[in-house]
Amino acid sequence: MNQSNKTDNFRALVLSRIDRHHESLKELQTVIKTNRKLTPDQFELICFNTKNIITPDVLALKSIREYQNANRLDETTKRMTELLANRLIKRTTELLSSTMADMREYIEWSDKDSFSLKSRIYKETADLNKTLYELNPADNDAKTNALSLYKSALATYPPSSLKSDQFYLNLIFNYNAFRYEHLKEKEESFKDLKTEFDAVLSELEDSKSASNKDLFATLHIIQRNLKQWKQETQQVPFD
Repeated sequence: MNQSNKTDNFRALVLSRIDRHHESLKELQTVIKTNRKLTPDQFELICFNTKNIITPDVLALKSIREYQNANRLDETTKRMTELLANRLIKRTTELLSSTMADMREYIEWSDKDSFSLKSRIYKETADLNKTLYELNPADNDAKTNALSLYKSALATYPPSSLKSDQFYLNLIFNYNAFRYEHLKEKEESFKDLKTEFDAVLSELEDSKSASNKDLFATLHIIQRNLKQWKQETQQVPFD
């Protein structure tokens, strides 16, 4: 297969992914709009599915970049692949922005005392903004919004709730990973995540809760990242 045919096939694959997932996301947005009394678990499931829908698009963009970097492309192919990348960024950005608008509206619908649900909405919207920024590092609004929304998610997390909660662990990890990777707050994010990690371990030890495999898988991921960050930032020894 010659270079032209390979490029045409790759282009067709990417465009089909964009169109297919665009339709799926529109269906999810309809679900959000017509179910104003969603429970936190139902809302989290919708967010999870939304992120699953955009994941192939994100992977397609990464494939384009890898394809560009791994091959010596002629000018025509360079322009074609860059047009594909830009279209993918534009369409994915539009879909995520629309979903985030629905989430902001849902915050207004939700019970004012439903802090747990609000925290989840803020966290999921922050994750989507983080994805937007990673797709397009020139999008400073997405970067600013992600930081603000992560802080709102932490502020609305119920004080009475356990820190050794799967949602809270994902929240503190995503927030500090975002700061570490994109905000040049490496030392601060390392120290903050280490403090939270220690607090979770202490809480688990006190409660003798050791049955949640997902929880401990997340703790393992956090521990692994802390070790890596410690090496990169030359922080105090991490045990």
